[in-house]
Amino acid sequence: MGAASFNMVDSTGRVFAASCDKCGKRRKKRTPTLEWECANFKCKAPWPFKPAFVLRGVVQTSAKTDHGETRISRYLDVARELARFLAENGTTGRIYVAAALGYSRMEILEQGPRAWPGDAFPWTEWNVRKAIHEGREAWATKLRRIRLA
Repeated sequence: MGAASFNMVDSTGRVFAASCDKCGKRRKKRTPTLEWECANFKCKAPWPFKPAFVLRGVVQTSAKTDHGETRISRYLDVARELARFLAENGTTGRIYVAAALGYSRMEILEQGPRAWPGDAFPWTEWNVRKAIHEGREAWATKLRRIRLA
Protein backbone atom coordinates (compact mmCIF):
# COMPACT_ATOMS: atom_id res chain seq x y z
CA MET A 1 0.00 0.00 0.00
CA GLY A 2 1.26 3.39 -0.94
CA ALA A 3 0.05 6.93 -0.85
CA ALA A 4 -2.91 7.89 -3.00
CA SER A 5 -2.00 9.37 -6.36
CA PHE A 6 -2.18 13.14 -6.69
CA ASN A 7 -4.07 14.51 -9.69
CA MET A 8 -2.17 17.51 -11.08
CA VAL A 9 -5.01 18.46 -13.46
CA ASP A 10 -7.24 21.15 -12.00
CA SER A 11 -9.68 21.46 -14.90
CA THR A 12 -10.14 20.34 -18.48
CA GLY A 13 -11.70 22.08 -21.43
CA ARG A 14 -11.65 22.56 -25.16
CA VAL A 15 -9.82 25.00 -27.39
CA PHE A 16 -11.92 25.38 -30.52
CA ALA A 17 -10.40 25.92 -33.96
CA ALA A 18 -10.88 29.23 -35.71
CA SER A 19 -12.60 27.63 -38.71
CA CYS A 20 -14.21 24.40 -39.86
CA ASP A 21 -11.76 21.79 -41.22
CA LYS A 22 -14.23 20.61 -43.85
CA CYS A 23 -15.56 23.82 -45.43
CA GLY A 24 -13.42 26.61 -43.93
CA LYS A 25 -16.35 28.65 -42.55
CA ARG A 26 -15.77 30.57 -39.33
CA ARG A 27 -19.17 30.18 -37.61
CA LYS A 28 -20.13 27.37 -35.28
CA LYS A 29 -23.40 26.58 -33.54
CA ARG A 30 -24.49 24.44 -30.62
CA THR A 31 -26.51 21.30 -31.33
CA PRO A 32 -29.39 20.01 -29.19
CA THR A 33 -26.91 17.55 -27.63
CA LEU A 34 -24.74 20.52 -26.52
CA GLU A 35 -21.96 19.76 -28.99
CA TRP A 36 -20.62 22.27 -31.50
CA GLU A 37 -20.93 21.91 -35.27
CA CYS A 38 -20.36 24.04 -38.36
CA ALA A 39 -23.14 26.58 -38.89
CA ASN A 40 -23.03 26.04 -42.67
CA PHE A 41 -26.24 24.11 -43.40
CA LYS A 42 -24.50 22.12 -46.19
CA CYS A 43 -21.55 21.07 -44.04
CA LYS A 44 -22.80 20.27 -40.50
CA ALA A 45 -19.39 18.79 -39.60
CA PRO A 46 -18.40 18.58 -35.92
CA TRP A 47 -16.39 21.66 -34.98
CA PRO A 48 -12.71 20.79 -34.51
CA PHE A 49 -11.14 21.28 -31.08
CA LYS A 50 -8.14 20.25 -29.03
CA PRO A 51 -8.50 19.17 -25.41
CA ALA A 52 -6.86 21.55 -22.95
CA PHE A 53 -5.78 20.94 -19.38
CA VAL A 54 -5.09 23.42 -16.62
CA LEU A 55 -2.68 22.23 -13.96
CA ARG A 56 -3.15 22.99 -10.29
CA GLY A 57 -1.60 26.29 -9.26
CA VAL A 58 -1.76 27.81 -12.75
CA VAL A 59 -3.68 31.09 -12.90
CA GLN A 60 -6.35 30.92 -15.58
CA THR A 61 -6.88 33.85 -17.88
CA SER A 62 -9.32 34.35 -20.69
CA ALA A 63 -8.10 33.34 -24.14
CA LYS A 64 -10.10 36.23 -25.54
CA THR A 65 -8.58 39.57 -24.66
CA ASP A 66 -11.61 41.56 -25.79
CA HIS A 67 -14.76 40.44 -24.07
CA GLY A 68 -17.83 42.33 -22.94
CA GLU A 69 -16.47 43.43 -19.59
CA THR A 70 -13.43 45.17 -21.06
CA ARG A 71 -15.61 47.11 -23.49
CA ILE A 72 -18.00 48.32 -20.80
CA SER A 73 -15.61 48.34 -17.83
CA ARG A 74 -15.62 52.14 -17.58
CA TYR A 75 -19.43 52.12 -17.31
CA LEU A 76 -19.33 49.29 -14.77
CA ASP A 77 -16.88 51.34 -12.68
CA VAL A 78 -19.17 54.38 -12.82
CA ALA A 79 -22.21 52.27 -11.89
CA ARG A 80 -20.39 50.72 -8.92
CA GLU A 81 -19.25 54.15 -7.72
CA LEU A 82 -22.77 55.56 -8.16
CA ALA A 83 -24.14 52.80 -5.92
CA ARG A 84 -21.49 53.63 -3.30
CA PHE A 85 -22.24 57.34 -3.66
CA LEU A 86 -25.95 56.76 -3.04
CA ALA A 87 -25.19 54.58 -0.01
CA GLU A 88 -22.78 57.13 1.46
CA ASN A 89 -24.77 60.32 0.84
CA GLY A 90 -28.32 59.16 1.61
CA THR A 91 -31.09 61.60 0.78
CA THR A 92 -28.74 64.28 -0.55
CA GLY A 93 -27.32 61.80 -3.07
CA ARG A 94 -30.77 60.58 -4.09
CA ILE A 95 -32.01 64.15 -4.59
CA TYR A 96 -28.99 64.99 -6.76
CA VAL A 97 -29.43 61.84 -8.89
CA ALA A 98 -33.14 62.59 -9.31
CA ALA A 99 -32.25 66.10 -10.47
CA ALA A 100 -29.62 64.71 -12.84
CA LEU A 101 -32.23 62.35 -14.29
CA GLY A 102 -34.39 65.34 -15.21
CA TYR A 103 -36.77 65.86 -12.30
CA SER A 104 -37.36 69.51 -11.47
CA ARG A 105 -36.85 70.89 -7.97
CA MET A 106 -40.60 71.23 -7.54
CA GLU A 107 -41.20 67.60 -8.59
CA ILE A 108 -38.55 66.43 -6.14
CA LEU A 109 -40.08 68.59 -3.42
CA GLU A 110 -43.56 67.15 -4.07
CA GLN A 111 -42.60 63.50 -4.56
CA GLY A 112 -39.56 63.21 -2.28
CA PRO A 113 -41.35 62.74 1.06
CA ARG A 114 -43.55 60.00 -0.45
CA ALA A 115 -40.64 58.34 -2.30
CA TRP A 116 -38.31 58.27 0.71
CA PRO A 117 -40.47 58.16 3.84
CA GLY A 118 -38.70 58.13 7.14
CA ASP A 119 -35.79 60.31 6.01
CA ALA A 120 -35.07 63.11 8.43
CA PHE A 121 -34.74 65.66 5.65
CA PRO A 122 -36.30 69.15 5.89
CA TRP A 123 -38.38 69.20 2.71
CA THR A 124 -38.30 72.85 1.65
CA GLU A 125 -37.44 74.33 -1.72
CA TRP A 126 -34.25 75.88 -0.35
CA ASN A 127 -33.06 72.59 1.19
CA VAL A 128 -33.74 70.68 -2.03
CA ARG A 129 -31.74 73.28 -3.97
CA LYS A 130 -28.93 73.04 -1.41
CA ALA A 131 -28.98 69.20 -1.55
CA ILE A 132 -28.68 69.26 -5.35
CA HIS A 133 -25.67 71.59 -5.11
CA GLU A 134 -23.99 69.52 -2.35
CA GLY A 135 -24.69 66.27 -4.23
CA ARG A 136 -23.18 67.67 -7.42
CA GLU A 137 -20.03 68.72 -5.59
CA ALA A 138 -19.74 65.36 -3.80
CA TRP A 139 -20.24 63.38 -7.06
CA ALA A 140 -17.67 65.49 -8.94
CA THR A 141 -15.17 65.09 -6.09
CA LYS A 142 -15.73 61.32 -6.06
CA LEU A 143 -15.20 61.02 -9.83
CA ARG A 144 -12.00 63.08 -9.63
CA ARG A 145 -10.71 61.00 -6.72
CA ILE A 146 -11.18 57.69 -8.55
CA ARG A 147 -9.89 59.25 -11.80
CA LEU A 148 -13.04 58.66 -13.87
CA ALA A 149 -13.59 62.34 -14.62
